Amino acid sequence: MAEHWAVTYQIAGEEAHGLNYVEFTTSTRTLHAAQLAQKLPPPPENATWHLALVSNDAGDARALAPTDELFWSPEPLRVVVAAVAPAGNGGDDDDRALPPPPTTSSPQKNRRASRWLAKGISAAKSATAAAARVVDAAAAATGGTLTVGTRKVRVGALLDDSTRRRTFVARDVKAAEEFSLTLVVCDGKDALRDVRREVELLAAVGRECRHCPILVGQSIQRDGPKISVALLGRPFVALATERLPGARIPVVLRGVAAALAHMHSRDVALGDVGPRSVGLNRDGEALLADFSCARSPCAHDTATREACMALAATLVDAKNRQCQAPEVASLKPGGPPVDARADVYAFGSWAHLVATGAPPRNGVDSALPGRLAALLREALASDVDARPDAATLLAKCQLL
Repeated sequence: MAEHWAVTYQIAGEEAHGLNYVEFTTSTRTLHAAQLAQKLPPPPENATWHLALVSNDAGDARALAPTDELFWSPEPLRVVVAAVAPAGNGGDDDDRALPPPPTTSSPQKNRRASRWLAKGISAAKSATAAAARVVDAAAAATGGTLTVGTRKVRVGALLDDSTRRRTFVARDVKAAEEFSLTLVVCDGKDALRDVRREVELLAAVGRECRHCPILVGQSIQRDGPKISVALLGRPFVALATERLPGARIPVVLRGVAAALAHMHSRDVALGDVGPRSVGLNRDGEALLADFSCARSPCAHDTATREACMALAATLVDAKNRQCQAPEVASLKPGGPPVDARADVYAFGSWAHLVATGAPPRNGVDSALPGRLAALLREALASDVDARPDAATLLAKCQLL
């Protein structure tokens, strides 16, 4: 039976106390410390990772020998890693050089390696104790900095705020690149599992379509039962929640249609198309900005109550319920099929909003241009089989 491992790790000597995150699957419930080290990103040149395991209550930590066994746990393992390489010529206090392997016969080198690892363990304890508060503070006060993966970003304007997720503009402190930063507070295993599903589906969609979200970096921090996840993605500066100028509408609609067509070709449905899931970048182009309700495969069984409950669980964080297709809004056993065409309906509802300033409560606005009105009527068909697929939708958007 395959086991899915989740590991949070901190690199000893880091100035920022954010935790990094890695996931992998093994065929056994145990693995050696040396095997775990191989699952981490490569260490610096000519160095190896040496590990220390931090207990769940952050009250203890112990160094791991390469042959020490680790046992699978449903909770993420927490480790500190030190890059260990031959010492330089700077003497006992030369911190410019990485510490030597602890297996060396030199007592002086052993002491330096032990101090380096102990420094990381101490930092991990203090950082973990305040992890959620660090994330909350960064989210609450724009202008603060936060380490996400290998990037240190400055938190900017708040773009969206919901019960468990907040999204900000963010800028890399060193490279001056812009990103979107989403902070997710997970209050249990189910919430963390949902974030893992989101990350896996982002990888499945790939980076080929510039209108689809991507994952640039991620980090995870915990304080007792509370886990906070930071996701760094494509930049956008506003959400498409209001009526747009007529000249911009075709460009924005093509972007979202292109993203849906690409996702559906990978058998991934967004699940929550709407004004709070579509971002606008500085060039005025649209991109999908929220992947929290994505699912795969697109088609979902609705024959039984259990199947309907499973689908409803993927939509727990939906923010655009006013745009949902009728078969999703009135989900019931034996009801109409729910597949990728639910995204097409939601697209039509959102497109009507940005074109007219209001959702299509009483049908498509007769004042809309002919081609756009016809496209929206097809997308908003109550009968699932009467709607076009996303590829056809994109082709018709290209004619606007």
